[in-house]
Amino acid sequence: MKNFLRITLLLSSVLFFFSCNPGGYFKLKKNTADSAELTPIFKGVNKAQIYRAGMKFKDFEFGGQLVFRQMKEDVFRVVIMSEIGVKFLDIELTPTERIVHQINEQINRPLVLNVLESDFRLLLMNDIQSYKSSTKKNVNHKTIYKLKKRGKGKRFYYINDETGKLDNIEKASKFGNKKVLVQLENYKEGIPKNISIEHFGLPLSLILEKVK
Repeated sequence: MKNFLRITLLLSSVLFFFSCNPGGYFKLKKNTADSAELTPIFKGVNKAQIYRAGMKFKDFEFGGQLVFRQMKEDVFRVVIMSEIGVKFLDIELTPTERIVHQINEQINRPLVLNVLESDFRLLLMNDIQSYKSSTKKNVNHKTIYKLKKRGKGKRFYYINDETGKLDNIEKASKFGNKKVLVQLENYKEGIPKNISIEHFGLPLSLILEKVK
């Protein structure tokens, strides 16, 4: 718990960060073929999803659990707790709102909440209807969904050609610099067992392993 609080305090002290890691998005080509609509991974999954979570910020590490559940269409409840069940954060994400149900006072800082919310929305995709969508391709993926929204930068969802599942999710600035990389692996019944989230420009990473 102490390490987690130190992590969040350090996070809240970072007042400005942006990516300087080029994503190579200018190399993507337009996909003129018909493509299926991008379907959120956890859409229609009403059962709670529990992941063992490992967070690292600089030299500090935190271990605990991340639990999220779809409450209704495009509405998710997300909870972060320690290994012994101490709840640090309990929030509800609608397509347009963040509702905080419970939060430890030590992490109740705008920067921390904004970063976590952004990562969760990137993964849960419960706000994609507000983004303008198009499809791209590269040598490794025939279908890459590009989502962009004024003031929110761009998102790229890479679909595996063989499985039809998401391989990677990337978030980029409006200038085309990579800010966040999400990797998804070992799908079972349509749900990834392993998820990793890496930030560029901020020494923060999150590793998730599905418990049940």
